[in-house]
Amino acid sequence: PKDVFEQQTIRALAQVARVAPSVARVQGPVTGPAALTPIQAWFFDSPITVRQHWNQSVLLQPRENLDPLLLERALQALLAQHDALRLRFTQDAQGVWQQSHADTAAVPLEQVRVSAPAQLASVCSIVQAGLNLSEGPLLRGLLLDTGDGQRLLLAAHHLVVDGVSWRILLEDLQRAYGQLQAGQALDLGNKSSAFQRWGEVLQAEVPARLAEMDFWRATLAPGAVSLPLLDPAGSRRRDQVRECQVRLDQSLTRQLLTRAPLAYRSRVDELLLTALTRVVLRETGGESLLVGLEGHGREVPAGCSDVDLSRSVGWFTSLYPVRLQTDPGVAAGVAIRGIKEQLRQVPDQGMGYGLLRYLGEPGVRAELADAAQPSITFNYLGQTDRGLDHQALFSIAAERGGDDQAADAPLGNELIINAQVRQGELQMNWQYSGARLSRAWVEGLAAACRDELQGLIEHCLSPDAQRFTPSDFPLAALDQEALERLQLPADTELLYPLSPLQQGMLFHALQAPGESHYLNQLSLAIDGLDATRFAQAWDSTVARHDVLRTGFLWEGLDQPLQAVRRSVPSPVRLLDWRERSDRVTAVEDLAREEREDGFDLARAPLLRVLLVRLEDERYQLILS
Repeated sequence: PKDVFEQQTIRALAQVARVAPSVARVQGPVTGPAALTPIQAWFFDSPITVRQHWNQSVLLQPRENLDPLLLERALQALLAQHDALRLRFTQDAQGVWQQSHADTAAVPLEQVRVSAPAQLASVCSIVQAGLNLSEGPLLRGLLLDTGDGQRLLLAAHHLVVDGVSWRILLEDLQRAYGQLQAGQALDLGNKSSAFQRWGEVLQAEVPARLAEMDFWRATLAPGAVSLPLLDPAGSRRRDQVRECQVRLDQSLTRQLLTRAPLAYRSRVDELLLTALTRVVLRETGGESLLVGLEGHGREVPAGCSDVDLSRSVGWFTSLYPVRLQTDPGVAAGVAIRGIKEQLRQVPDQGMGYGLLRYLGEPGVRAELADAAQPSITFNYLGQTDRGLDHQALFSIAAERGGDDQAADAPLGNELIINAQVRQGELQMNWQYSGARLSRAWVEGLAAACRDELQGLIEHCLSPDAQRFTPSDFPLAALDQEALERLQLPADTELLYPLSPLQQGMLFHALQAPGESHYLNQLSLAIDGLDATRFAQAWDSTVARHDVLRTGFLWEGLDQPLQAVRRSVPSPVRLLDWRERSDRVTAVEDLAREEREDGFDLARAPLLRVLLVRLEDERYQLILS
């Protein structure tokens, strides 16, 4: 996933793509205990009374009438494919929660006829409350006949699924149902790494993460802004939760997803957090904002090449704090660059925080628990309806699928913001307790955040918004001021130091600019050449190889750097000298002039391809 964010074109992705190493996968049923992940440990550490009822669910509208028998078999196939759905949770004699795989499990599928939306929501809530941590099931289905077509509720306990898991489950459910409908054998492909294996990876990572403690201490230091609570003792029960939502239209959302991130090589979530930070600090007068960020949590450590989570189901989510600082009055570009750099200083997308906070030594866990905590939680979920296009078996139903959590379940923070793109529009959903935060304040903040985001998008589309930040070129080791002095072209892709041999060549070239020790030239006659295709071949070659689009920078730098451009002018020049009587000697003079002209080492490409047509079928190639 990191490559997708950092390499934002197909060509750039192709250049970093590698053949995946062999991945060890357990294809049979996974059995036995599994270590709790940090987010699961957070759940059991939270003051939740009715732990059985803390779910994620989807209410689907089938595009064709479903056969209940085939649907039940397809749901059973999900259990066979995804072992985490068979997990069971119990407490030992000391009250410590543990998880282990049940040997057998089933997905109950109930069928109900309803006649009104309120009845639909009520029946769904009953099913949602029917999960059992120790005995199962942790996934249930409900097929509803509404009189206006079918609806399918799938409810799973959050301990065994996350947002990415739902995309995988819905794809597999559709695939299994289609196979059964066609009379084919069930085949959901090979499994990726088991959730059990991921727990082992995380446990092994804990000792190495102690080196991050100073970073997390600084992040959680006192001084972050506080939200204006109506009553600090007010309830955060779910039955006190209020919501508001703001949206961007499809046009602005499209610009947010495609064009706006290109200006500063930022991610969508970085633009959203820039808008949020600016409006909260402007509204409260604070200097820094502490935010709890949720991520997908599937960043595999470098030393675990045997782990593949691409089709793995479970609760992988990461939750970690970030401290964001900006002056709300500074220019939009300055704010975007600052927030982007602060976010990219977080080690490994925050994986280490959860490991230390919930799996670390007791003293470490206590220190992090006692530090300042974020009052805002933010989660950008991406495009959540991707995969449910007009050709899919399901679409998201408009009705409410009941209550995911019990009425007395506590809201996870003072303010929870979930942003997602659905049906082409960005939706930002703001949840808060009406007993603790003013409705007018939250709705005003949400509207201001939407307006701020719109302003940031408009700025990113303006001509003067093309700026780089140090994290774009980590190997260059430059600060923002030094980077600005270089005045790099907007299409600069890479910036990094020279190899020792290149350094020596550059030193001699600068010491004796009139000499051509390192300028190579090839001149030869070619018969029967297609000049147009030859030029196209050279252009394709330059586009494929970074080094052919590289220039060298040294003025004002402690060490010289090489800069790779996304595109450069064609190195090919075609000359037609068939009418010249002196063309033989003229070709020799032209080659000499090419050598004497040399190159501006700062300007790519550092090659020239001259193709001189001497006769109808004969060319002279001069490659310098």
